[in-house]
Amino acid sequence: MVMKIKINKVDKELIIKIIMKLKKLYRIKKLTKDRYKHIINMYMYARKLLFKNNNVINNKLLSEKEKAKILISILYHDIGYTKVNKNIKINKIIENNIHQINSYKEAIKDNFIEDKDILEAILNHTGAKNEIYLLSQKYNDFTIYNKYYSENKNRRKLEKNKIYKYLTYFDLHINSKGEIVTLKERLNEIKERYDKKTTVYKNIKMLEKYFEKIVKEIKLKK
Repeated sequence: MVMKIKINKVDKELIIKIIMKLKKLYRIKKLTKDRYKHIINMYMYARKLLFKNNNVINNKLLSEKEKAKILISILYHDIGYTKVNKNIKINKIIENNIHQINSYKEAIKDNFIEDKDILEAILNHTGAKNEIYLLSQKYNDFTIYNKYYSENKNRRKLEKNKIYKYLTYFDLHINSKGEIVTLKERLNEIKERYDKKTTVYKNIKMLEKYFEKIVKEIKLKK
């Protein structure tokens, strides 16, 4: 049985606002074509699967509100790339060059999003916490990690955040060009794009089993 997602008026208006923002960023070339396609196609793919009345995580059905939260988090998760300067020579941790933190801050700045589940998902998606930890180790500077990711910040455990898990799930099934892929294909693609010495590569290698666990937890009829 297929059912439409019953998104309430407030969430629907929010989704439209974010899509319009993304379109503008792409139009003025703040977002690359591939990054724009990754976000929009990920949103469309998630929306298609969330239409189905069988969305389960740990044997618990998702509510319509949770489905809307997932779609919102997807639209915002990579918007922080607009502020990343790939041409800068990095010899230290630069907060504005971490797209997950940029996306998180952008969502707060816009006053679009206040929901803690969504903000936490954006900030932590696809192993961000571990990646920033590795970066902090590399430069022996944990200032940014402690500011956003420290356990002492009274953040809830990510394992209880369904939005984070679904955002990570969908991010692991849409590649950098916006194409639907398997988990193995997505992880291999990321590793091919980055040198083995980079924190991105090391992070993906470290978290492969963890990502497999998340994918197994989420049951989606495709």
